[in-house]
Amino acid sequence: MKKYLPVLMKPLSKLAPGLAARIAFRHFATPVRIPRPESEKLWYEKSRKYFLKSGIAAFEWGNENDPLVMLIHGWNGRGTQIASFAFPLVEKGFRVVALDGPGHGDSPGKMTNPSHFAQFIEDSQYELSATGAHAVIAHSFGGGCSVLAASRTLKVKKLVLIASPAYYDRVVQFFARSLKMSSTAEEKFTNIVSKETMLSISCRQQQ
Repeated sequence: MKKYLPVLMKPLSKLAPGLAARIAFRHFATPVRIPRPESEKLWYEKSRKYFLKSGIAAFEWGNENDPLVMLIHGWNGRGTQIASFAFPLVEKGFRVVALDGPGHGDSPGKMTNPSHFAQFIEDSQYELSATGAHAVIAHSFGGGCSVLAASRTLKVKKLVLIASPAYYDRVVQFFARSLKMSSTAEEKFTNIVSKETMLSISCRQQQ
């Protein structure tokens, strides 16, 4: 379906821009669960595996009394995707916990968005360590959401961001234009994203 979505979306967005915008948002907010590859097997097998109260899957290394470092993956990712940081950090005296975000990996859910993902980071930090995390290491989409979480209630001393987007509106616009949507459908799609994610996204037409 996703392969043919741009072909279908172009005429649909002209005939029924509101419907096209809603379909686009559903695809935009639905991650793909990619199976854990062999390259992550070592870290996965060496981790302590459990689920938080929210159902979020957690993978932990190190002493639970040491300062907490959280590993947050990007879109379509998994916590163990960036677990290569775990062993060096444990050697330095840190407790490392990698998490599968909502709709990703072994965690429940089908759809998510920046605000929802940020909330999962906030809630997970509080459950793992009510006093706060020493650091959050986050990749791509997870990095932007970590910044959003830190602007709200996330207690963290340091943020380490890896290839994270600086402008979320450009991500939204790129997705809309990759579907070859009409300008009206794109504007409606942008409004849905703003409403559902509780983020202000400007819809600027490229010159």
